[in-house]
Amino acid sequence: MNIYIRTQPHDLCKYLDDQQATELRKQITLQDLPAGEVIQRRGDAVDCLIVLEDGELVLKKDDQIVGRVYAGEMVNEHHYFANCPASFTLLAEKTSRLGLVPFKAIDEFIASDAGRCARIHAAFNDSLSLKIIRLTHREPQ
Repeated sequence: MNIYIRTQPHDLCKYLDDQQATELRKQITLQDLPAGEVIQRRGDAVDCLIVLEDGELVLKKDDQIVGRVYAGEMVNEHHYFANCPASFTLLAEKTSRLGLVPFKAIDEFIASDAGRCARIHAAFNDSLSLKIIRLTHREPQ
C-alpha cells in the first residue's frame, strides 16, 4: 500500500494522491475575509470544515485567545464526528482566505472508497493531535 505523506497546499489532502486531492479540492468554496471578521461564533451550528488557504485565524473563548490556525491547517474537524455547536468563536486575525468544505461533500468523497475514508480520517487525527500539543505544550521558564 502506498501512503502519501507529501507536501500539499493544506493538511486536508496530505495523505491523498494528486488525483484524489484534485477531486476533493473541487468541493472547496473559497472565501476572502478582512482582518477582524468573525467566521463563526461560539454556539453556532457547524456544517463544514474550514481549511485556511492563507492568513491566520484565532479561536476565542470568553474573549480569550485559546488557539490559532495557520495557513494550510484546518478547523472544525471534530464537528465532523460530533454534531455539536461551536465551542469557540473563530475570527480572522489577518486578512485571510478560507476554503469551506461542507461535511456532506466529505461524506460523498469518502463513501465510495475505504482508503479515502482512512486517509481523510488520518488527516483529521493529525490536525486534532496538533491542536492538543499546542494547548498542552509549555516552554521551560
